Amino acid sequence: MIVGNMVVYAVIGVAVVVVGVTVGMFKQISEHRWYHWTGVALSVVLGAATFVLLAVSSHVVRVSPDLEINKGRLLGTATVHVGDHDVEVTSHGSGVTVVINETALPMRVESLVYGELRAGTFVPPDVAIPPKSTYSVHSSISYVGPWDAPPDSVKSKSGGKLEFWLTW
Repeated sequence: MIVGNMVVYAVIGVAVVVVGVTVGMFKQISEHRWYHWTGVALSVVLGAATFVLLAVSSHVVRVSPDLEINKGRLLGTATVHVGDHDVEVTSHGSGVTVVINETALPMRVESLVYGELRAGTFVPPDVAIPPKSTYSVHSSISYVGPWDAPPDSVKSKSGGKLEFWLTW
């Protein structure tokens, strides 16, 4: 199932509100202690569900034929219609981005190296994504589209940084 980022933000928002209400209830003295522990249980369940949602889902970047970009999360498996055929895409965890290219344009994922990376850091080669196809990138994509060009330099605490750009 593919869900939009707004759904993910809504789930996180509800979890934050429940935790906030629970903290507020513990600051109030009441003879109805079961309210407090119900709030704690609900906070734990929502927090765990939010964590699992973010940990097992993959990022999705879907580029429609008119070059509209939709970002979201992929939970489990979903069937998407690309070109004239259906393609099954599967979530591989939060460190993976599934690119769905519905356009007639070839796309590419470029590796961007800023500064000095640690020795032994693997920098994947740039990847071409054919028109009307899907591709899984084993990282998050920082920049999407030719109008979202990456900066010439970025600051990093460790001296080097590796980012990715999806462009066409």
